[in-house]
Amino acid sequence: KSSLTTADEATIDSYCIVLGCLQKLLYKKPSADPEDVEVLDRLSHKICQMCSMSDEKASKVVDASFKVLYNLSALHFQTIYTTKIVYKLTSPTALLESTGDTSVVWQLIPHLNLNSHRLMMLITALVAAFQDLKKNRSLLSFTGPLKLAIWNFIKEYPNEFSSLAGSKKPELSRYSERLFDICESYSENQKKKTLMWPLQNMLLMLCPDVIKKIASGNTSDLLKTKVSFISNIQKALNSKTSSDTAAVCAVETAKACSYVDPKETTVYRYFVTAAQAQLQDLLFSQKDLFLHNSASQIAGIPMFNDFYLMVDCFVTHYRINHRNNHLTHVCLDPTSPPIFKFVLTSALHQLLVQKEAVSWWPSSSTLHPLATNLRSMLQEQLVLLRKHDPSSISIQDVRAFTNNPASATSMLSSKTKQDRKALVETMVDYQITRKLINIFLADPRLAFVGENNNRGQDTLKLMTSLAGLVQHPSMPELALRASQTLLALHEPRHIELWSTHSTMKSFFDISCQVTFTLAMKLISRKATDSSQLMLWFQQILKYRLEFIQHHRDEATFDREDNRFFTKTQNMVEVVLLTYLHIPDISQVQLAMSCFQYLVKEADILMCGDESTLLIPYSANLDAYNELAEASNALQIGRASQQKKIYSILKKVVYTDGSHMAWDDSYSAWRSLTTLLTNFQRDEPAPPPDVLLKLPKPSELARHVKRHSAPPPSWGQDINEENLQSAIIEWCNVTGFLCAAGGVALSHNDVINRSVLKVSLSPTPSPTPPGDTLSPRNPPRRSHSYAGEKRLRTHKRQASNVSTGSDKDGSNTSSGSRTLERGDKIDRSVFTTDSDMPSSNPDLFVAELLSLLKCSNEVVGGQVCETVKELVGHELSPLLYEVLFKRILLMISALFDGNGVATVNLLNTRLVDQIASIIQHILDRRLEENSEHWGEIWVEDTLPQLIK
Repeated sequence: KSSLTTADEATIDSYCIVLGCLQKLLYKKPSADPEDVEVLDRLSHKICQMCSMSDEKASKVVDASFKVLYNLSALHFQTIYTTKIVYKLTSPTALLESTGDTSVVWQLIPHLNLNSHRLMMLITALVAAFQDLKKNRSLLSFTGPLKLAIWNFIKEYPNEFSSLAGSKKPELSRYSERLFDICESYSENQKKKTLMWPLQNMLLMLCPDVIKKIASGNTSDLLKTKVSFISNIQKALNSKTSSDTAAVCAVETAKACSYVDPKETTVYRYFVTAAQAQLQDLLFSQKDLFLHNSASQIAGIPMFNDFYLMVDCFVTHYRINHRNNHLTHVCLDPTSPPIFKFVLTSALHQLLVQKEAVSWWPSSSTLHPLATNLRSMLQEQLVLLRKHDPSSISIQDVRAFTNNPASATSMLSSKTKQDRKALVETMVDYQITRKLINIFLADPRLAFVGENNNRGQDTLKLMTSLAGLVQHPSMPELALRASQTLLALHEPRHIELWSTHSTMKSFFDISCQVTFTLAMKLISRKATDSSQLMLWFQQILKYRLEFIQHHRDEATFDREDNRFFTKTQNMVEVVLLTYLHIPDISQVQLAMSCFQYLVKEADILMCGDESTLLIPYSANLDAYNELAEASNALQIGRASQQKKIYSILKKVVYTDGSHMAWDDSYSAWRSLTTLLTNFQRDEPAPPPDVLLKLPKPSELARHVKRHSAPPPSWGQDINEENLQSAIIEWCNVTGFLCAAGGVALSHNDVINRSVLKVSLSPTPSPTPPGDTLSPRNPPRRSHSYAGEKRLRTHKRQASNVSTGSDKDGSNTSSGSRTLERGDKIDRSVFTTDSDMPSSNPDLFVAELLSLLKCSNEVVGGQVCETVKELVGHELSPLLYEVLFKRILLMISALFDGNGVATVNLLNTRLVDQIASIIQHILDRRLEENSEHWGEIWVEDTLPQLIK
């Protein structure tokens, strides 16, 4: 105990872990073996000591100890009962000690595992010690703990309690009645009587014979005190002074009745029905809200005990008779206070999560008629929630509002009346929304069933609303529940319920919108926990594939019926590709594994008639399948993982999705490069120093502003703490752009338009036979993975890429041609801005080579080395023509007008790096022998390098 008061957080957590293991072990142990008695004795003593700690720092350990005590008392009750309860209650020395010592008994009692026999032993001990407790003024101390102990018995052993109603436990009833009479004699005035009512009421619930006699009209002298007690409670429901205590007794009577088998409830229903109307009018009055604790009175709405009492009342009466929907109508009434909706949703959620506690309680299907109302209520609440300022709600406010009366009272008291009203309204709307989402999570069928003529549209509204809440920065708890609910609703067995007709069409409509929303959240990099969101995204793709596989014969539709499908598939492709270069290797591995769902889904959807949907990423299925397979291989370290990814990315060709991913990555790369090169500089670095001036930002926007650039994974600014993460991401993005550079050469943006054009002759030169980058000979890939049907689809896509006309419609071979190997360079053609390159690959290669001259003292050396290695080893062969022309232009800039080289240390270092890049490229060509290499121009470059 002494060590825990000064222990650090790690030590506290260690204790909790050990106690948690003990709890599980004791729970699984059916009985105590004889050889375990001594160990259990010592364990009981130690656990009881830990339960009595009052230090706030050790509160977590105390809570964990109570859980161990509960399971331990089921195995070894006698020792705990004898040494910790009977001794403390009957020993004169113990009773003469401080109240802090005797209070240990009251701390332990609510956490004991009590069946009917153990409860009888406890009540017997209290009866024997009553006079001593009265002398030491400790009598009121045990009323609350004993009442909780009785409730633990009822909840944990409902069958024993139900059998008690059949008068099968006479000893427990006899001692309970005796303790009831003793409590009645102690109540000398009305105030003390009221304090004893809740315990007396529960003791009376353990005396079914007494209740039967009273219900039959027996008013003998022996029953006089009990009849008077029941009459006083019913009268107090209409009084101003003790109505709250009377309401507690009435609700707990009804609650106990719900734990009794309906065949035996006649005994208790007498009191339930007698007080039901008065109780409901008291708790659910629209004009006079039930406000009895200080927090409720300050807030102006029922809170904490007042609120919980209303929820218990609703739950209890529903379990007793679910066909009586009076309270449901009261709570759904538009004129009712919003707090009534909170009560309704809290009660319904409790009914769902505790549906199997007792076999005779109504099933969750009895709540299905309310499904339509619940869905409408959620849409209304989301509208109300948007009107409030979500940023004004903090996690501390939410916890104080729901869990801590003292904190809630303090928080509300510190605000002005207007601010307090606004906060209460916001919190109520927030809590109603949270409970509604929890309801759909507890029973996903409520999201679909009910009287609705257009289930598909209702499902779409619900799904998109939940998707909008995912990873909400201002409401993390709400966002978490929305994500879990969205995932549950996407399980294949629930997808079947999305629509009553046109199942596949509704599936694609709804699933695509949800997937698109999540994809946009991932692309924006604004998610509070991108790792968790990526896991949910993967699971939704998995559920989506499972459903399509189950309905593979129906998994076709007309493109015109679902235009959103292609857009969604493109965004999924963008997400998975862009997540290949983030610093977290586990997320990269997860993104790689997600490609399997795209490949398998495409296989199914492309197996129908050729007039069916054309998968937008079908040209890359082989490469994506390789990425999926590589995710299962053991990758040792980030470098190995990225190297494998680069080798596969070189096989990726143009699709709308891959092109967008490259462009978005390029935009992010430019921002990240600027931050890195300016790190710890007093003044920003000058623009990239290349021969051709790069476009101004406004001009660049025409080429790269397809989407807003996603922020870096580690944040917006670079400092010493996140510098390493920034460098890792920059290296990954640079490698991605190099390896996947071929996807940026698309349609009319093929090589003949990406490089600078030079007018040489009106007569076009023949295309070199080996020039696989010619617009008339677009790159082709093997399609061995997909089969004959996919091959035809790929050919149709390839025919779309193979056009060679300019934007104005003129043929690129008329009047001008691209610079060919062996042509002489006329530098005068590079003097005007009109001849500057306009495509992203040109801009990227130009900026990349300019980084070979990065002079930043902190990161300059690493940047230069990374550029040299990645360009030399990982650059896509499709960008070699762009690269060599850029190199030629850079080297030409090192000579003055007379052809004399400008020799200095910076230029010499630049030439060395360029020579190293060329050497790596030539070595790669000899090693890999790829059919996509085309012609590498070195004849014009090498002489300049030699000079």
